[in-house]
Amino acid sequence: MLPRRAFRCLPLCAAALLLAGGIATADPTPLDELAPPHVMADAQGQLGLLSEPITMPAGPTPAVLVVHDALGPDLRALPYVAQLLGAGLAVLEVAPEDDEPFGERIRRALRLLAQQPRLRGAPIGMLAFGAGARAAMLGVGEQSEVAARVLLYPGCRTLLRDLPEGARRDALLVIHGDADPANRAEDCAAVADRLALPHGRRPIVYRGAGYAWDFPSADPLAPWLYPAPGEAIRLRIQPAPALVSFSAAEAAAFLSSALGRTRRSRNADRRQGEATTTAWVMSRAPPFIGRRKIVASSVAAKPASRGILSSAALL
Repeated sequence: MLPRRAFRCLPLCAAALLLAGGIATADPTPLDELAPPHVMADAQGQLGLLSEPITMPAGPTPAVLVVHDALGPDLRALPYVAQLLGAGLAVLEVAPEDDEPFGERIRRALRLLAQQPRLRGAPIGMLAFGAGARAAMLGVGEQSEVAARVLLYPGCRTLLRDLPEGARRDALLVIHGDADPANRAEDCAAVADRLALPHGRRPIVYRGAGYAWDFPSADPLAPWLYPAPGEAIRLRIQPAPALVSFSAAEAAAFLSSALGRTRRSRNADRRQGEATTTAWVMSRAPPFIGRRKIVASSVAAKPASRGILSSAALL
């Protein structure tokens, strides 16, 4: 039987494994050697802060664009970014600017993510707060780069009213509280029905939570007001620190699963395309030229030996 002190260290050991990216690998990365977040910019200027996961998966790394609320960056994003990085996802944070439409800024950030060599070809997800979530749905348009979205209290009441007909469907998770007048349960359920893929996940509703329950506060008993998404009113914020770890974990798990499925599907499509191309080449090649047989090669074919060209082996 393990001694009592061994049980006391279990939470710390589990946390260490989580920070190290899960089960220990043969060559774990020391925490003091992690690359710090760095500012990303395009030709028009700075866009946001990019953080990379502790353990980088083989091949292109899936990424998540985190979109801040109407008043810009705050500490709400920290637990979500930590969970996303722990799930092996890269994270780019972007916030609104007074001199640029929010939707255009989000489109620039998506283009920048898709152009990064380490991320190119990998699926991209989005996690957005409040007015950022509204802008991510209304101001971005048909963005083929986005494979999955998490919308945190996006102002379902006005979002449902302003959604265009035929809005694109994708993997979608809406998270809100049932004490939020801008995100009533029936409105958010209708938004999910309009935007989520068939058989998608229903919204997560936290009982007793209002708008921006995950906003950090030194005094949870002292609420303040915040602009409502899509409305000229302000909503009273009552932080609920106990819910933050749940919502951050739910969001990261959803995005990790959805982007993983998209990545596997793309890999399968690519392999199917290679097989189709190989079959077409073989169907077009004549079986014999004189007494020499043409064998069309494929990506999976073994290299030809004895100096024979790999594009066709003459037997």
